[in-house]
Amino acid sequence: MGRSISRAFVGIKNKVRLKLQGWKGNMFSQGGREILLKAVALAIPSYAMSYFKIPTKLCSEITKESLFHKAYAVRYFSDGNLLIASLGGNPSYAWRGIWEAKNLLVQGGRWNVGDGSLIHILNDAWIPGFQNLRQELGDEQSMEQLCQLDNQVLSLIDPGTKWWDLAKVKALFNPNVVDVVIRLHPNHTGAID
Repeated sequence: MGRSISRAFVGIKNKVRLKLQGWKGNMFSQGGREILLKAVALAIPSYAMSYFKIPTKLCSEITKESLFHKAYAVRYFSDGNLLIASLGGNPSYAWRGIWEAKNLLVQGGRWNVGDGSLIHILNDAWIPGFQNLRQELGDEQSMEQLCQLDNQVLSLIDPGTKWWDLAKVKALFNPNVVDVVIRLHPNHTGAID
């Protein structure tokens, strides 16, 4: 495979793109577009996936370029965030299933801190072992300090070092939470959450 695994799989991405561009997706019904994507576009990388682990970045790129993602993003999560998407009015059968599964994921999942821009400090689960952070605030001053912050985890990360601003974290949370937070590693490359 060599040094660049991503370059080795560029052909798969190009084949998927060419196959999807060759079809007139707007001529199909909602169900037809779903079948097209599942049957044709997802079959292309199957052989390679049976032998190699496809890079996560490539899977993400193929998904975002797909007709399925574009159609659902426009109709149901135009802000780009599937995790906060609503059911919407008159949802398709497929979207209703995705939305229900998404809710299960949100209930049992936890955010992985990247740049902190998508994670709300108190409303999202991002610290292992702590689901209700309002109970874990250090003292009355913490709530006042929280109001001064952006309310996103990004506001707890020092922009220069791309590491936790320990003064803010210690001022906001009790020592048990602080110990867990400083063990989390924000993504220093600026990757999103």
